[in-house]
Amino acid sequence: MQSDPTRELDAALDDLSKLKGSKRPNPTRYHARALLVPFGMLAHEGGEMGAVIEIIKALTTDCQDAWMQAVKDEMQLASAEYCCSIDVRYLGLPDYDFDYTIAARERLEARLLACESLGYELPEGMRNNVQRCDTVFEPYLRELGKAGDGGIN
Repeated sequence: MQSDPTRELDAALDDLSKLKGSKRPNPTRYHARALLVPFGMLAHEGGEMGAVIEIIKALTTDCQDAWMQAVKDEMQLASAEYCCSIDVRYLGLPDYDFDYTIAARERLEARLLACESLGYELPEGMRNNVQRCDTVFEPYLRELGKAGDGGIN
């Protein structure tokens, strides 16, 4: 089943709207994931995201610290998902799940683009760690004929 980033983003914004209306809004990394992945996919496709950015700011202003912690938690877990899968002890195994790792990298790239578009600072060293893993992964992708598939761009 293909994902529909527009519908996913609308659902994430609706969830944030409900959260904002609660007595004590407490966003989690699940809220951050639901928003960042489709936002990044749409931004990558060249969608005009200015209005969405303003909506996100309005929905998270009352819980800014908790929201930024949720984003940070989600980014750390997403980068760990990808980076932990880039282990040379396993990359050469015949049953290594390249499709899973490629999909994890694509979702991570969407999150990274969303954070950049929204002006969110990433945890220290995250981009360098991801780049290091990309460098290790690239020869394996080339061998499979999938070079360039590891990220959205």
